[in-house]
Amino acid sequence: LIRKPMEEMDVTFANVLQGNYANSIDIERNDEIGKAMQGLQILQTRMGFEVQESRRLTEEMMRLKFALDNVTVPVTVADDRNALIYMNDRAVQLWRDMAPSIAQRHPGFTVEQMLGQPVSPYLDSEEARHTFTHELSLAKEFDFAMAQRSLRVSTGPVLNAQGQYMGRVTQWHDRTVEVAAERRFPDHHRFTAA
Repeated sequence: LIRKPMEEMDVTFANVLQGNYANSIDIERNDEIGKAMQGLQILQTRMGFEVQESRRLTEEMMRLKFALDNVTVPVTVADDRNALIYMNDRAVQLWRDMAPSIAQRHPGFTVEQMLGQPVSPYLDSEEARHTFTHELSLAKEFDFAMAQRSLRVSTGPVLNAQGQYMGRVTQWHDRTVEVAAERRFPDHHRFTAA
């Protein structure tokens, strides 16, 4: 009388542990074994929903990562301590291009060492260092010179559903060629705007 339900419970637990959440469980009994089987049914259902939700969130995060990886603008993401947690390929390339100049002020600098660290120590502008050291409450855009380049940085806070600061996302626009052209042909923008 007890042996068969206990064997069914063992099989069901083994199936649940292997990721099978569609086991048929007899929950008709009203004794201690029946209560255990009902608990097992609840556990199986909850785990099934949690695994499904976890898969959905993983797929969503992979879509976002794929999208960021393929953006044509250099993009970085930092955590709530302003340490870099992500750089797309364009950002890696921009920082590699600037690395020789940065290494003059920061010997041994490499792009690979940036993840997990704040970017602020490498910035030449006081405004930029301040912005990348503190928590953002609003998006901010500013221009500055760094590593023999003219950069326009657009950075904004990343907040969770409760409005808590989770970090920042930053676009790094290399405007070096554009700024050089503006300096060389200062009146050109008046003709193109007309």
